[in-house]
Amino acid sequence: MTVKLKDSVDYKEIGQRIKKARENAGLSQEELGRKVGGFSGTAISLYEQGERKISLETITSIAKVLNVTIEELVEGYTEETPSIKYALRADKDLKNDTNLQNQILDYIEYLKSKKTKK
Repeated sequence: MTVKLKDSVDYKEIGQRIKKARENAGLSQEELGRKVGGFSGTAISLYEQGERKISLETITSIAKVLNVTIEELVEGYTEETPSIKYALRADKDLKNDTNLQNQILDYIEYLKSKKTKK
């Protein structure tokens, strides 16, 4: 059974994350392809460029080989990425000012929406 990603998935962004994780692991495209299970370096290159749709199964295999989470490749989240809300709560000056926290979170959402409109 093949699990599909949403149609709105940005394959180019996923590809960029795969490339970054592969380079951090010190692997060539050919090496990653072999370790994932018989993919060519060209196939990995096409995934990295967002030129070929990638299945969730392939993303899962790549994540295992590169020792990253699926979320890191698909959404860009890492286990080390602190939650913005947690960071705001941890800041001593903002700790008791929920109004200011909400204003900052609203501004962050505004910036995210501008980025997705580009």
